[in-house]
Amino acid sequence: MSKTVLYLIVGVMLVAHGLLRFFRAQSLKKNVEIVDGVVFRVDPNLNPLDSTEYDIIIRFVTKEELWITEKLVPSKNRSLGEGDKVKIVYKRHDPKDFDIYSKFNRTIGPIISMGIGLAFITLGILVYLGLVEFEIPRISPL
Repeated sequence: MSKTVLYLIVGVMLVAHGLLRFFRAQSLKKNVEIVDGVVFRVDPNLNPLDSTEYDIIIRFVTKEELWITEKLVPSKNRSLGEGDKVKIVYKRHDPKDFDIYSKFNRTIGPIISMGIGLAFITLGILVYLGLVEFEIPRISPL
């Protein structure tokens, strides 16, 4: 596989990831509630097909006083530990569809992902057109 195709694939994947996270955050803006929650448990993920290292279990009480204890999907946030307090945003009609409420999750993270993806796509196009010669630096073992 040529470097150009690799750059384009990585770029498209990053842009798609950013767009999915952005639109998920936008969909959670409508008919949502924001409540306090707690990281109930952090378990190692034993599924070899899943890219996350940990399963983060969140527990919170809805405005209707319904207890929810569910896995955070995706659970990439390694900085969370058991007992940490978090703000939770969930859909009123489906409280199991929730996420951690933060500005980073809603806007900054998706924008960073899309920006890096667009940079990879641009690099792939420039390499394809022969306008740029770019080699991935090889790191030699010590």
